Amino acid sequence: MNQPVYVFIVKNFAGSLHVGLTRNLVVTLRQLKERAVRLPGAPQDVDHLIFFRECETLEEGIRFETTLRQMSRHTLVRLAQRMNPWLHDLSDRWFKTELEGQDLRLRVVLLAMDDDELIAQEHVRGQSQTAFGTPT
Repeated sequence: MNQPVYVFIVKNFAGSLHVGLTRNLVVTLRQLKERAVRLPGAPQDVDHLIFFRECETLEEGIRFETTLRQMSRHTLVRLAQRMNPWLHDLSDRWFKTELEGQDLRLRVVLLAMDDDELIAQEHVRGQSQTAFGTPT
């Protein structure tokens, strides 16, 4: 069984765009946000996900990424705006950083539906807490 791949467009605060391909979108974005990696050929500090598409096969992903790389900046922005009209960081709510003294920790916020009620859970270093801070 083929593992899906993701073609994505990221930008930095200056508006520079980069098209990429990855098998694990969450890990790639976390590494970009933590400045642990820099994408080859990408402008500095591209960590705002503005578009992504899941492809079933690597070949399909490579074809779509190649197509995007041939597009003008204007066309890429228009494509991203179809999914994300204001070009907000789509991964912004996937991660949450918190500064406690000198300790910068990355927290993943997971949303789940429970009896028609939205519950936010924060997972920090193996501990799970609800949005109100009570252990689950």
